[in-house]
Amino acid sequence: MGSKASRCKKKTEALECLRDEADRAKSDYDELKARAEVQASKEKDALAKVPTLEVQLRLARDNALVQADMITKLKSELSKVMAEIVDARVRAVLTGTKADQEMEVYLKDANDAQAELRRIIDREEKIKEYARCKSRKKTLEEILTRGFVL
Repeated sequence: MGSKASRCKKKTEALECLRDEADRAKSDYDELKARAEVQASKEKDALAKVPTLEVQLRLARDNALVQADMITKLKSELSKVMAEIVDARVRAVLTGTKADQEMEVYLKDANDAQAELRRIIDREEKIKEYARCKSRKKTLEEILTRGFVL
């Protein structure tokens, strides 16, 4: 029974390791989530620039004195800002997806380890109960062989 307890202890230690990994995954998830929030903030900042750039572009078109290169420059800036928005959205989605996937893996591993530990503990309890019953049976048999009637 010592080896059973040893295996149980090993499974418990393995479960603790998985919990530590799950904690690290949660930390990684929080970090990735923070990055996604930063990206979302950048996206918001970029979106805030869009109306101003659009107004400037309209004014430049309306103003007969504005040169064509100014219009081109504003269009270029607007394109860059729009590209930043798209890029920020993509990175935010990818970061969130990656964090969710990692968290699912660690949670599954922890749940599997807990289920295995429960099976081991249940088996240990059944073995102990069997040993108790066997001991009682032996005691009753000894009593009966001595001629005592119960």
